[in-house]
Amino acid sequence: EWHGTGTAVGDPTEASAIARAFDHVRTREDPLYVGAVKANVGHLEGCSGLAGVIKALLVLEKGYIPPIAGLETLNKKLTPEKWNIRFPQVGLAWPSTGLRRACVNSFGFGGTNATAVLDNCDYHLSIVRNRHANRGSLQDSDSTSSAPTSNGVHSSDDLDPIPAEHTNGDCSTLARPSATPRLLPWSAFDEQSAKRLGEMYLSRFNDFKDTLDDAAYVLSQRRTLFPWRGFAVLDRLSNIEMARLPSPAPKKALENRQVAFVFTGQGAQW
Repeated sequence: EWHGTGTAVGDPTEASAIARAFDHVRTREDPLYVGAVKANVGHLEGCSGLAGVIKALLVLEKGYIPPIAGLETLNKKLTPEKWNIRFPQVGLAWPSTGLRRACVNSFGFGGTNATAVLDNCDYHLSIVRNRHANRGSLQDSDSTSSAPTSNGVHSSDDLDPIPAEHTNGDCSTLARPSATPRLLPWSAFDEQSAKRLGEMYLSRFNDFKDTLDDAAYVLSQRRTLFPWRGFAVLDRLSNIEMARLPSPAPKKALENRQVAFVFTGQGAQW
């Protein structure tokens, strides 16, 4: 499943790269089949790679390779016979038994290149002991997995399971408070109140440094937002001297915020 945007320069460049990687292990009788979901749904920009993954998963599951929609004439710079590649113009059953494997390419104009390699799960289920499929889902009967931990703010990427700390009530796995810096925001009705509030929070830093995740969550999600706002960025390893450093002066929030969304058409968004 190639990136395949249909451009005069991009398609031959990608196809020749695919050929350099695979033509030595393919033949004209056993070619590499190359598809492009963009022919069906167009360029979905930041989601185009996901569309390719979904299509590839369906191909692997069904064992059927669909044709490239609307393909009538190939770019003259494409030489599939020489490259042992085939761009299917009619649908066909997966041409071999056993493992089915698909590569999904997705490239960005800014130089971000991604390739995902996917295998059909039925093949692995047939050879991996004590695994089974339950309407398409995998379970390992030899092992148990603990629920993902959460710090109560956004994610659990930086939490280390340890005994006797705290949880957020959603899972049984215990986690140490994160060492990742946290944003502590506060707000007040006027500038002086916002300044005093910030000084009070920072003077009490040692009281909540071991529960910094909780403090960040409460301040950002469970407090009314007033016009004048301030913040500090701290982590649980910070010392009290660092907490006493002057924080940025409170600023008054804009009453009417203007938001702009920019879509370049090449996979980058702001």
